[in-house]
Amino acid sequence: MSTNRKRNRNTKPDDYSNQAWKKHLKEVDFQNPLIYQRIRYDQYFTHYFNWLQQIAYQLFEWDGFPDDVPKNYLEVMLHDKGYVGYVEETKYGNILVNGVGQSIGSYNIPTSFQASDRFFKSVSFPVYYFGRYDFPNSGFIIKNKTDHNHMIGDLSSLATIRMYATRLAFIKTISDINLNTQKTPYFLTYDDDLLVEEVQRLFTNVDGNSPVIMTKAVLNEKGGKQLGGQLKDMLSVLDLKSPYLVDKLETQKQKEWDEAMSCFGLMNISQYKKERMTKSESEANVQQVVAMQNALLKPRQEFCDLYHLKTQKTITVKPFTDTIETEGGSYEFTKMDGNTGGILSTNPNSTPSQGVIK
Repeated sequence: MSTNRKRNRNTKPDDYSNQAWKKHLKEVDFQNPLIYQRIRYDQYFTHYFNWLQQIAYQLFEWDGFPDDVPKNYLEVMLHDKGYVGYVEETKYGNILVNGVGQSIGSYNIPTSFQASDRFFKSVSFPVYYFGRYDFPNSGFIIKNKTDHNHMIGDLSSLATIRMYATRLAFIKTISDINLNTQKTPYFLTYDDDLLVEEVQRLFTNVDGNSPVIMTKAVLNEKGGKQLGGQLKDMLSVLDLKSPYLVDKLETQKQKEWDEAMSCFGLMNISQYKKERMTKSESEANVQQVVAMQNALLKPRQEFCDLYHLKTQKTITVKPFTDTIETEGGSYEFTKMDGNTGGILSTNPNSTPSQGVIK
C-alpha cells in the first residue's frame, strides 16, 4: 500500500479541508486587491447565506409528530429540498425521507414516493391525497411551497436565500471599498530623487500632528548642490478624494434585508423606513408580509389536514412564537395574523410600525 493510501485511511475527512485551506492560504497573493476583495465577498456571502438559512429553519413550530420524528430535520429538508416524504410504522419506525414522487396522477400529485436517503433506499409508499390511495402503508408528501405541477418546479428556499445573500454581500463589499477610499492617499510625481527624503519628512510631521511644518523654498542636496526650482514647482499632486457613500449603501443593504424578511413572512419595518411611512403604507406592508407567510404556511397546513383525514390524529403547525429577554425588556415574537402581523414589541397593543423583526 502506498504512503498516500495509508495517509488517506488514517486521516479524518475534516483534516482534508483544513490542509487544503492552509495550502490555499499559502498560495493566495493577498497583496492582489482583486483576490483580496473576492475573498472578502465570499466571506460576506457565506455569512449572509448561513444567517438567512438559519432564519428560514426557525419560521414554524410543529406539534403532534411521534417522538421519533426530528422536527428540526423536517424544516431543514423543506427549505433545502422543497419537499419531504413522511410515512409511519415502517421497519425503520416513523420516518422523514428525501426522495422523488413517481407516477403522476390526478391533480398532478404523485401516486407513489421512492426514498433516496442512504439508509432508507428500500422505502417506497403510496401517496395519500384526500381519500385517494388510502392504503395501510400510505404516506404523505410535505411541501415547502404550493406548486400545481408538483415537484417539477423548485419548491426549496435556497434560490431566494442565495439571491439575497449575493446582493447583501455585493453591497457590503462595495461599502468596504468605499470606506477604504476615505483614506484619500495622495499620489506625488517628482523630477528628482532628492525630493523623496524631504517629502517623506514633511508627511512624517503631518502624520505626527505637528502644528507647524517648515520647509525651504529651494532645496539643497547634501554637499551643496542646489536643486533647480522651488518645491511647489517640482511636485505634481493627484488628489484621490472619494465621496462618502457608506451611509447610502447601508440604507440600501437594509432595504435588501427587509425584502428578504418579507419573503419569509417576517415584519421588517426598519427605523429609516418607519419614520417615512403613512398608516396606509404600514398596513399594506403587513398585508404583503401576511401573504408571503401564508405562501409557506398553507402547504404545511395541507399536510396536517391530510394526516388528520387518514389517521384521525392531529399534527399542527404555526408560525414560530417566542419571548426574548434583553436588558431593554421582554420582546415577543407574536403569531402573524391579518390584524396585527408578526410584531417584535414590548407592547402587546402596538401597531405594526412599532416593531421590527430582523
